[in-house]
Amino acid sequence: MGEEPDEPAVAPFKRRRFLASAAVAAGAPTAVAGPAQAAASQADVTAADVATADVAAAEVAAAQAPAQAAAGLGSVARLMAVPEDSRGVAWLRSALQVAVGLELATIPPYLCGWWSVKDQRSEVARMIRRIVGDEMYHLGIVCNLLVAVGGRPQIKAAAPVYPGPLPGGVRAGVTVYLSGLTRPFVRDVMMAIEAPEVSLARSVQSPTVGEFYEGMIGAFRAVRPDLATRGQVIQHIDTDELRPVRTLDDVEHAIEIIREQGEGTESSPTDSFSDDRPAHYYAFGEIYHGRELRETDDGWRYVGPPVPFPD
Repeated sequence: MGEEPDEPAVAPFKRRRFLASAAVAAGAPTAVAGPAQAAASQADVTAADVATADVAAAEVAAAQAPAQAAAGLGSVARLMAVPEDSRGVAWLRSALQVAVGLELATIPPYLCGWWSVKDQRSEVARMIRRIVGDEMYHLGIVCNLLVAVGGRPQIKAAAPVYPGPLPGGVRAGVTVYLSGLTRPFVRDVMMAIEAPEVSLARSVQSPTVGEFYEGMIGAFRAVRPDLATRGQVIQHIDTDELRPVRTLDDVEHAIEIIREQGEGTESSPTDSFSDDRPAHYYAFGEIYHGRELRETDDGWRYVGPPVPFPD
């Protein structure tokens, strides 16, 4: 899917060359994958990195294994179990490689749902297409972040197996499979992947991807690593523009884009950086419930204008 030679882009997404560039990340050194002693020999690795390098190496290996193996190792849980004051550059590299797998894993199921819609001009088809573009943008963001801290995105190795769990063991109990668009598929796969920590429309109890990204933001703030721009990708992805991350502010902004576009904020599911479209979870909820989401006296409810489920 990723490392093919450059060729004319395929409409409408123009993704093949972008994924190839992200995978190659030309000139970027490889991610830490050896024992603690090898990690310590790198000039940009701190003492905290040495303490967690073996954990980091295990997490990289888990991220590159088949989806079932990664979930069995619980790589996200193990990463998040590392004390915050011990999360160094090696931890960030491992976490970001898991994030590559997570973002990649969402694209095939969402595309299958979109491809199955007969009327590609329908509101539902356009909504899913927009979300697919967002996920490809998120994949580009985490690849650039990984390159910035001296890693190299392993895209082919991160390809998941369907049906199976999400990479890294997040959202335990969710089985991701490929299907045409059905209401159970929207509920059990699309909404389950994007579920926020505390949904404004229903209660969600299990750990989420958003918690994982919040942990990454904290690690970046604590470590404040030097950020290399060589090998990062510049690319237009639908209405978004992928740009290099150069500063800590860039890092925080990029990760918040992923969180808000995917899950929404704690105050409003329509808050976003550049538009008033609902976050992914709530957009999928509109498809499932057949109604647009509206704020009422009793909170946010799917009571707006109809959203017809497409053929």
